[in-house]
This record gives sequence, structure tokens and C-alpha cells, in this order.
Amino acid sequence: MGLHTEQLVKTLETPLYEMDYLKFSPNNAYMVIGGHSMQMYGNPGEKGYIMWELPSWERKEEVLRGHVENIAFSPDGKLCASADHTRLLFGNGVQLWNIGSGAPITTIRRGSRSASNPSFSYPLETRDVAFSHDGHLIATGSEDGIIRVWELTPQQLEGDTIPADVVRILYLLPKNKTPPPDFTYRVNKAIKAVQDLYADEMERHGFGRKTFTYETDENGTARVYVIREDQTEIPDLSKDIWLAVKEETSSFSFNTHQLQYVNANWRFLYPSKRGFKGNTSSYDTIGFTHGKLVHAYTKDIKRNPFAYTLRGAFGLPYVPLEYEPNVLKRFFKRVNNRMPWARKWYKLTKCEAEWLDKSRFFNPNQPFFDKRPTIEMTISNAEDSDTRLFTFSVTDEDGIHQVQLFVPIDMKYRGWRKKFYDCKPLKGKEEATLAFEITDPEIQDVELRMIDMHGNIAHREFFITPKTDELTKEP
Repeated sequence: MGLHTEQLVKTLETPLYEMDYLKFSPNNAYMVIGGHSMQMYGNPGEKGYIMWELPSWERKEEVLRGHVENIAFSPDGKLCASADHTRLLFGNGVQLWNIGSGAPITTIRRGSRSASNPSFSYPLETRDVAFSHDGHLIATGSEDGIIRVWELTPQQLEGDTIPADVVRILYLLPKNKTPPPDFTYRVNKAIKAVQDLYADEMERHGFGRKTFTYETDENGTARVYVIREDQTEIPDLSKDIWLAVKEETSSFSFNTHQLQYVNANWRFLYPSKRGFKGNTSSYDTIGFTHGKLVHAYTKDIKRNPFAYTLRGAFGLPYVPLEYEPNVLKRFFKRVNNRMPWARKWYKLTKCEAEWLDKSRFFNPNQPFFDKRPTIEMTISNAEDSDTRLFTFSVTDEDGIHQVQLFVPIDMKYRGWRKKFYDCKPLKGKEEATLAFEITDPEIQDVELRMIDMHGNIAHREFFITPKTDELTKEP
């Protein structure tokens, strides 16, 4: 409203359930808000903000990924810091963003050290964040009542973002052991072969020789980060894909040293105006963070096992490798899987190659903005048939590239073991209605995944309640 005329100047709609902070940049070029949905509690995710450009009031950026307690601008207006607080062991600390691209620059996550376990640092449960007047320092106020002051590096002050969507290799080294002399050579050979494999498969399906990238040293060899079982200082592993490798006989757990708290394999809820309906939760669409931790063993440092391990990191469904109880059949299956004519499980289908065509890992320098998608579903019976039509209404202002439907592998494992069913390309449409035919009457829950034109992945699961056929989101 105009303060002197008491006239409303502008009204802006947001998807936030509750707005926590609103800030103007020092140069009056942007207005930023941060907030959260009550649904966020217990469901940790990334940080987020919405930004408008002034004086046009055009919505410039959105990074909607969680519970933002406060936002601060650097004095020069180039950087934005968000304070995230979700719950003990799941706080995301402070995220420093490049305002121009929305890309993350660095994350400050670690708070007080555990007195009983020096290698463990409690996550920083940040309530507030502020820049110093010269912009060189960031101060944080956290739930433990401690104020911490952090000094930014020259690279961070210039807005240099961390290399994103890159595969990095992590070697978990047991106590009193040294890495095998040929370890880096074997890893480099295997990951290069996997890179070529994906390029061949993308080219075979008509998408050109697209492939992922992996971090290399000054000699062009795969860089391997070694974490020793007895070391106390662990680097921040919160971004990108980490391919963690260890010896099969080692007692070194993949979850040691807070690897389980580094944003690996995490999901987040997009902010929503929806609330709770009765005794049934009504969560909205779920998104995936871009960092992911996948595991392998030293005996599997080969092309095919590495290719299989990285499928999930790229958002592809794992090909189910079901256990065969019959010893003789299991032997022949193992032998046949080594034969050239049986090596199909690592190859890409046309649908999978199309999915990767917009993947962040196959398209460097994608913008980090991510407008909130929606997924709704209804069910009806096909005319003169027992076939059910699962009809989905999907929207995403970033443009929808492809959707995929998943159904349970076995109804005994309803809700978590799912297999690919079908896919449909949408080629950048911002909204669409599409139907999938399902003939199996035992299928009572489905999951729809979609990827937008920037490589952001979202999904929603639906369960059919037996009594009312009401469709509800997974609790």
C-alpha cells in the first residue's frame, strides 16, 4: 500500500503456507521472501526462496525446497544467504546463493561437536543469519544459543558456485590400511567406460553423445577422495553425486562419519497451501535433492556394476534383480548374465534415454530455479471393460519433459518396492492431462514421477483406500 495515499500498489500470490521473512536487496533491485509449510516439519529438505525483480515486479527466481527461517542479502546485492531450521539432526544450516543464477555457492552445516564422539558435529539448527557491513563475514544464530561468525573466501565473495551435478568418487578406507596401488587407475578406467556406455546409449536412441561428467585432477584422471575410518575431520559431502566405494570385508559402514546426514538421497516437500484432512495426511508433490550418495564395493570397480549403481543417482529406476532360490537356476542365470546376448540390464530404454536428455547431470550449467509442480490423480473404469484408467493432471511452469508411472513389484511390499510401468513425453508443456490403462485389479497404489525442462525431478504416490476408493497421499 502507498503509505501516504493508503492505496494498494501491488498484490503478489505465493505458494507458501506461512511467510517468515520479506527483504528488499540493498540496491533495491530485488524483493525476496522465505517461508515454509507446516507440512515441512519432520520432512527435511533443501533451502528456498522466491524473488521478484524491481521495478517490473517480474517473478525472477524460485528455489522452493524447505523451511527458511530468515534471508539476508550481501551489501553489494550479489549474494543471498538463507537460514534453515528443521529439527535436530536434520538442520541444513546456512546456504549461500548466487542471486544471478540461483546456484548454491556453499553450505554451512556443522554446529557443536559431540563431547562423546569428536568426529560427530551436530547439524547447525540456524534461526537467523546476517552479513557484516563489508560483506566479508556471515553471522549465524542457532538453536543452541551460540552465535557463530564465518569468514567468506575471495571465491565465495565473487559468487563462484560449486561445480554442480558432477560424479565424485569417495573411498572409505579401513583403519591401518593404505589404498591399493592400482585403485585410482581401476576407478578411472571403470568410470570412463561407464561414461562412454551412457554416451553410446544416448546416441543409439537419437539424443547425441550426451553423458555425465566426473571430477578429475590436473592430469585428467578421476579424483578420489579418501576418508579414513579413524579420521575426525570429514569434508562437506552435501552436494552432487558421491560414489562411495569400500572393501566388501571392511567394517567401515557407509553411514559412518555423518554420511547419512549430508543431504544424500533426501527428498523434500514443495511448499503448499494444503493442510490436513481428517486422519489422512494431504502432502503435496515431493521433489528430490540434486546430491545423492550411492554405494559400491571394490570388487565391483568395473563398467557394468558402476553403470548399474549410478542409475538411481541419475533418477532412473533400478532394474529389479530378483533373488532365485533354486541353486541350479541361480548358477545358469549368473553365467548367462556374463554372456554378450544377456547383457541388457545395463542398457538404456528409449524412455530412459529420453529422461536423461534433460537430466541435470547430462546438461551442465542448467539454471537452479524450480517452480512448484503439482500432480493430481483420478480413477475411472474404461468403457465396457474392467480396465481402470489412472488419469493424472500435472502442471509445472518450468515445462514438463516426461512423466513415468510406477506400480508395485509385489503387493506384499505395497508402498515401497515399485517397478517401471510406462512413460509419456510431454515436450515442455506446462500442463497436461494423461491417462494410463491398468488391467491388474491387485494394483492399489501407484507413483508418478516427472522431470521438467531444467532437470528437476518430482513425484507423488497415491494409495487407494479399500472402503471409499478415496485417493490419499502416502502418510
